[in-house]
Amino acid sequence: MLVGTAILGSVPLTLTLSQTQPTQPSNNYPSQEKTSFINSCTQENDGRFRAICECTFNQIQDTYSYEEYQNILQQLRNGDDLPEAVVEMIRDCRADINPANI
Repeated sequence: MLVGTAILGSVPLTLTLSQTQPTQPSNNYPSQEKTSFINSCTQENDGRFRAICECTFNQIQDTYSYEEYQNILQQLRNGDDLPEAVVEMIRDCRADINPANI
């Protein structure tokens, strides 16, 4: 999955994605989606950032509907950057969890 690599391997990012505002999310993510996201994110970062990966996923799920999330993943597969809102989620999680070691 591209999100793990993009999230912790590339912050700060230069963003070129369209900046559409998230709609009220339905949050009906398949149960395996969080597991897949966390596993991919921690695998790309030797497991050192598990709490940041979990925090980021939770914020994404709280903000974006599953359809919007899938659109973001497709944009990443197409070579686009993360939306600024997601980059801010990552920064917030990094600052909240362990700012001295990241």
